[in-house]
Amino acid sequence: MSDFYSGSYLLSPFVLYTGLTVDKLNFIVCQLVAIALGRPFQKYFVAEPGSSNMARYAVSFVVGCLLCLFCFGHQILHVLFQGTVCLLIMLYADRRYARFAACIFAIAYLSACHLMRQFYDYGGYTLDITGPLMISTQRLSTLAFNIHDGIVVKAMEEADRKKKTDDQTEQQESDKSSEKVKPNLTERQMQHFVRDFPSLLQYYTYLVHFQGILVGPFVFYVDFRNYMDGTIPMPSDLTKEQREHYLRGTSRILVVAKWTLFFALVTLTMQTVFPLNFLAEDGFQSYSLISKWFYMTLACFVIRQRYYFAWSLGELSYLSSGCGFTGINKDTGKAEYKTVQNFDFNGVELSTSMKMAIDNWNISTVHWLRECVYERVPSKHATLAVFIASATWHGFYPGYYLLFISVAFFTTVARLARRHLRPHFQGSETAKLAYDVVTGLASLTTLNYGAGAFALLDLYKGLRFWWSMYFIVHVIAGLMYLGFVTLKPASSSRRSAPEAPRRAEVAQ
Repeated sequence: MSDFYSGSYLLSPFVLYTGLTVDKLNFIVCQLVAIALGRPFQKYFVAEPGSSNMARYAVSFVVGCLLCLFCFGHQILHVLFQGTVCLLIMLYADRRYARFAACIFAIAYLSACHLMRQFYDYGGYTLDITGPLMISTQRLSTLAFNIHDGIVVKAMEEADRKKKTDDQTEQQESDKSSEKVKPNLTERQMQHFVRDFPSLLQYYTYLVHFQGILVGPFVFYVDFRNYMDGTIPMPSDLTKEQREHYLRGTSRILVVAKWTLFFALVTLTMQTVFPLNFLAEDGFQSYSLISKWFYMTLACFVIRQRYYFAWSLGELSYLSSGCGFTGINKDTGKAEYKTVQNFDFNGVELSTSMKMAIDNWNISTVHWLRECVYERVPSKHATLAVFIASATWHGFYPGYYLLFISVAFFTTVARLARRHLRPHFQGSETAKLAYDVVTGLASLTTLNYGAGAFALLDLYKGLRFWWSMYFIVHVIAGLMYLGFVTLKPASSSRRSAPEAPRRAEVAQ
């Protein structure tokens, strides 16, 4: 492990018994502590709607600081400093520019820490404060925009009240009421706007609460405040007992816990069998193409389990504290906890398109990019802005950019392929199944092909890996693109139903 690590070494005697480095052991222990504290936190610090819930906020903040200190030592100061500067910007900067300034500063500070980490620990996977900083950057930037949205909403409401007050006759009142002023915000922005600026305690607790300080996932401030204040929206037909049952989330906790064990076992048992670095070594080049494909598929699958495991621990931390409930699924009748769900295993591993895989991987980051970047800039620059934000948010390893640039091209080709080919496979269930199988294999291959370069980090290693694969995905995608741009789309009579509005498609 790198000397760059500044966390506690209290658990170092157990490193030999677990096979884990002390940074990862600290992380797992702290996440388990956070999960274990969830139920007592629910029981002894009950949310009371209408009250300040000061003790509830204070405990969550203090425990969050202690866990972060244990894992990262003095590096916690980076999170607090970033949050304090953004707070000052939101409070005192010109309201016209405050949200942009806070967002830019948060990302710039994270970028500086990324660069510092690469200087001290290039190519290493030692856990450090850049992980929590990535989550705090999402929280701070969206909060700045959501606060501004709240100002806009209140201004529109005040303007609407003034119009009604100025009406002189009932007819005028009727005419004006049909012209109610509406904020120029999207539906999602209306769901997440912040009406009242948070208190200092609320602000710093949102930044450093123990449920999500180490690994997230990112949760919007409004959802976090509703949880802390006991005002989570619930279906009106539920009894008190049913509401408490759904908030406890026991059934979801059991499901996530089982999957967490699976991810841990796969990681521990298979990462030495299929080491990722082998993709860039001479031995890999000696394999046949089909053998390379199988090794690439298995090695990248194992790498993803590491992320699934960490995100599942984060989800369990929120769920055990009673946070995450989003409603009852109308089709299945089961409770959903989408607020704290950061991935869909089947949606990624069994995806039938790149878009499906992207939408189900690091879900909270997709939400952040969409609401904080994609919807905030002119539409003609939105895709580029998302690419830049996502790239700088991840860091500056060349392997990241090999993936991002390639995925931008791959998703363009995938849209063209869907437009030209899919209508020809809608005539029967067998044809539909064949189309889904082929596109599923193509999506899985493209995902692993890009993820291998991403995880290798280094430019030379990433290009060497792709060279070993004969740049096969790039070649096929290039040939398909040349073919599609010379063809006309399938006739409208055979074209499938229009797709839903496009989301910001970037690799997460």
